[in-house]
Amino acid sequence: MTEANVFCVKCGTPVTAAGAPPPPYGYQQTPMPAGPYAGAPAVPQPVAAPALIEVRCVAGADAGKAFMAGPSETVLGRVSGIGMMDPAVAQQHLAVCVMNERLRFRCLSPGPVFVNSQPFTNGELLRGQDFMIGSCLWHIVELQQHGAGNFFESLQEGFSRFTGTEKLEGFSLKQMFSEVFKKRTSEEVESYLGVGTPLTTPSILQVQTGWPKPWLFLRVLAVVALSYIGLVIIMDNFQNPKAIPGVMFMGALSVPLAVLVLFFELNVPRNISFTKLLTLVTIAGALSILCALFGYDLPVMKELGISAAGIVEETAKIIAVVVLVRGCRYKYILNGILIGAAVGAGFGIFETAGYALDSGLQAGGVAGMKHIILLRAWLAPFMHVLWTAMAAGALWRVKADQPLKAKMFVDKRFLQGFGMAVILHTIWDASFGITSMAIVYVKCILLGLIGWYLIFAMVQQGLRQVKQEQKQASQYGVRVAAA
Repeated sequence: MTEANVFCVKCGTPVTAAGAPPPPYGYQQTPMPAGPYAGAPAVPQPVAAPALIEVRCVAGADAGKAFMAGPSETVLGRVSGIGMMDPAVAQQHLAVCVMNERLRFRCLSPGPVFVNSQPFTNGELLRGQDFMIGSCLWHIVELQQHGAGNFFESLQEGFSRFTGTEKLEGFSLKQMFSEVFKKRTSEEVESYLGVGTPLTTPSILQVQTGWPKPWLFLRVLAVVALSYIGLVIIMDNFQNPKAIPGVMFMGALSVPLAVLVLFFELNVPRNISFTKLLTLVTIAGALSILCALFGYDLPVMKELGISAAGIVEETAKIIAVVVLVRGCRYKYILNGILIGAAVGAGFGIFETAGYALDSGLQAGGVAGMKHIILLRAWLAPFMHVLWTAMAAGALWRVKADQPLKAKMFVDKRFLQGFGMAVILHTIWDASFGITSMAIVYVKCILLGLIGWYLIFAMVQQGLRQVKQEQKQASQYGVRVAAA
């Protein structure tokens, strides 16, 4: 009797039945019945109750395709329209069926199925897990909820379709930020920041593809915020005007820089150096401001008034991204998100400093300057860093490892992400006749939450892209070094 591999839903590693407690759903080690598969009709399997499991392709040439697996065996491969152009996929590659709420598979060709980068010829998978057929990554869809949960599920799926993303799965803020307060040495911090050069970029096979656990961003925020507070004390208590430029700059820098470091930590390929990011913050930030000023001078934008801000500024920032990062070195969606965040951070820092100076020179004086700095500081995580990360991430969904081409900017996948950035920015600036500041702040927070949901959904796409490349490298025995 042949044992079927059962895989851990968290890490994807195979779990054998020997010495382990009985798995859920009343699973028993029953082998899949053998039978002639070439041209044979589906063979019904004995199950306790009929069940259907939806399986979707989330990455690769078959992305967007889906099939329903049931108690009867289904043969997958070129014969069923899967992997038609993939030499690693056979005419009849594997057979799948549902037993005890699990997707059971058995390979019908020499090519294995990859689970967590490891090859298997048979096994069982739970809902929510991923596996690879050829070069395509497939995902087993979770059970749908009912009632109010079903309504929100449908709403989430509708939003995902509109933005070209997938609903968040296996995501937990608590788990993600579980290491924020873990003690770190100065050597760890230096090593953490030293990645991204040709000598310090890890192999793609060494990259962790689970949800990252960032921790450095909070330390950066604390250091810069303490510097700002010290300069404010100097300015107020010692009446020293020489501290005013430092107050403006450090106040404008603190939160955007911390958010940028968060995106740096989300970039799991670790192939972009912090030096590169600082270059983008300064040069691309200034370039995007310049492009925005030219955009505002266009007659059509003058007619739109404040409503033009979303179109003009998001276009200006994506232009800066394109001008400074045109090559093929950075090919991952996570790279695009980080590059966009750097440009957005630069734009936001310069804009905040400008508003602070303008308020300081006007009737508000020093008190007005500090008010502007603090107001924009707590709003910064929901503004330019977020919007430009969203737009650039959408561009990298199309670009990948290719040189930029004009047709990429009319691709639906880019327009969905860029359009969301413009919409969120436009609604952010629109007053809608609201006079209550409390309602305005609630609006900003809601827009920010929508933006972060979309960013995390893009990060999920990026993690799956990296996981797919890892599995391809493992499958063909090629050690792919990050460029």
